[in-house]
Amino acid sequence: MDQEINQFSVTIIGLGNIGMLYDYNNDSDVFLTHTKSAFYHKNFKIKYLIDIDPEKLKLAKKKYGIGIKYLSSIDSNYTPTDLIVLSADPETNVYHLNKLKSIEKVKLFLIEKPFLNRNLNISDFKKILNKTYINYYRKSLPFFRELRGNIQNHLFGDLININIRYSKGIKNNGSHLIDLVNFFFDSSYDKKSVKVINYINDYSSDDESITFSVNYKYNGKNIAAIFHALDERKFSLIEMDLIFEKKRFRIYDFGGKIEIYEPQEDIVFSGYKNLRSLKIEDTDINSYGLHTYELISHILNKREYNYSTLDDEFRIYDLSDHIIKKLKKFKRA
Repeated sequence: MDQEINQFSVTIIGLGNIGMLYDYNNDSDVFLTHTKSAFYHKNFKIKYLIDIDPEKLKLAKKKYGIGIKYLSSIDSNYTPTDLIVLSADPETNVYHLNKLKSIEKVKLFLIEKPFLNRNLNISDFKKILNKTYINYYRKSLPFFRELRGNIQNHLFGDLININIRYSKGIKNNGSHLIDLVNFFFDSSYDKKSVKVINYINDYSSDDESITFSVNYKYNGKNIAAIFHALDERKFSLIEMDLIFEKKRFRIYDFGGKIEIYEPQEDIVFSGYKNLRSLKIEDTDINSYGLHTYELISHILNKREYNYSTLDDEFRIYDLSDHIIKKLKKFKRA
């Protein structure tokens, strides 16, 4: 099929860190922002870059040239594009989604997390749930997508254990890990099983890191996922350990590395089996922006299923909000 037919027009609203700045001065194979990733992906063409800050617009024009229209806001000069990227602050993202959600021409809204909060009702966006993609970027990495498929096909036998370590708030880093477990196990959590164990004020009084457990169902069995909260003031950590009957996956380095183990007979102690490391996979996390836009291209061309809609975001919010409510009871006890 002709490439031009597959090329989707793009609007990016918000040129802050994730919008443009994280990799602005990096011309290597690092793709961390929407602007750089969309600009260099063959299936996308940026039509508009929008930000209220004139200095960011000057920086954008200096790097990305005159073939793009640079606006401080959506006005009468704006024509909606196939893809609209909302990468500003949550309040601004909500404002623009409400303003643009009824436009039929828009094929997809790519939205930075977090989006939902107590003041929003998901029913307000019911008609566009399938036109939204919330940017939990690890789900775009090929290794994680393949791992999900293998988990869903029960290739590793029974699930034995889920252990997660994180810092910097349940709504911040914690939400990424809740999302990843939901992705692997189809949001099969049981809210009634949630137990708060401890908490740390390591990031923000409005976003504490909480140690808790919650059951997920897999192969007809309930398995506890235990989230261990660490202190962001000492170091940052995002790790996940999935132990199955036939494989162990130790996800570390913020999701950039996966160590894979298999059970093998102990060569010294007869009758024992040990988990032995087979290899370490690199997930190419430094190019997550390109992987995100490759996935978005496949979703728009109906070659891949969208596992990151606002409905999926609601399931993250639903669980984390329940945990936060349980924490309030825990503090009073």
